[in-house]
Amino acid sequence: MDDTVIVHIDRASVAMGDDVRTHEEVWTYRSSATLDDLLVDIATSYVPPISGDAGWTVHANAHDDARRRHLGMIYRPVHGDDIACRVRDHDTLLATMAATTGLDVYVTYLTWELKRPATIEELHAARSSRSGTIRRTRVADSDAEHRRWRTVRSLRQLDADLIPWRRAWIRDAVRDTPRLPDVDEFVAAHLDLLHDRLCPASMALAADLFEVTTAESRYQARGADLIAALGDPRAATLAMVLTAFEWTMTQKSWEDEVDAGVVAYLGRLERWGYRLSPVEQAYAGRRSASDVIDEARAT
Repeated sequence: MDDTVIVHIDRASVAMGDDVRTHEEVWTYRSSATLDDLLVDIATSYVPPISGDAGWTVHANAHDDARRRHLGMIYRPVHGDDIACRVRDHDTLLATMAATTGLDVYVTYLTWELKRPATIEELHAARSSRSGTIRRTRVADSDAEHRRWRTVRSLRQLDADLIPWRRAWIRDAVRDTPRLPDVDEFVAAHLDLLHDRLCPASMALAADLFEVTTAESRYQARGADLIAALGDPRAATLAMVLTAFEWTMTQKSWEDEVDAGVVAYLGRLERWGYRLSPVEQAYAGRRSASDVIDEARAT
């Protein structure tokens, strides 16, 4: 059965008097099946006919808000062809998204005005009579607010530019694990912060960063794969922990509230010799975002 993918699919009632009926089904796909295959099958053989235009959202892990992943949207207009909106590459394999027990997919009906695409003209016509038009002001480069906005944009770009630099530093550090002090203490002290961070996405990042060969998708990388690639269980453990925190940083911003895991992660990198940039100091809770922005404007 390793060459198949099991999809558990369910949908919400569409208020058509069938509240007591179950819509749960189990579909079996070949491992080569893609997300497009799933969307086509949902559109053509799963969602019921509706009197009028209809829209549906398709998402995985529907019962876990923290892990919910949007897979696409399907529109079935009365007049015209069905339309699907992808949120992932068309050739995304179902196997890369499936857990050990398969892929949990939920299809939700978009009710009332959410059920179909709307033209800009329709949105304009439906706008509140009390809503006003936007006020637009052309600004000069010398305008204080414009200068601040340009500073923020440059800092955001700096944040993005630091990612490959920081990850290259991590790669070298992990390969030099025996020389890093307090590795075991760091891992043990922060295992509680790894809940929801050590995940298929973070393992995929570890596989990419350390050029790990996996039996299947990089999203199904295992600890044993990292041990084989790095030749040291201690280094493999450190790699998985650091990339879990590194992946967390891709979900955060230096402009947001401080995250405890990111604070611990960057603090440890700094103690090992990594020099924090101003935006990374904001990530680490050393400075406020406003302070970083003001300093950058002054330079």
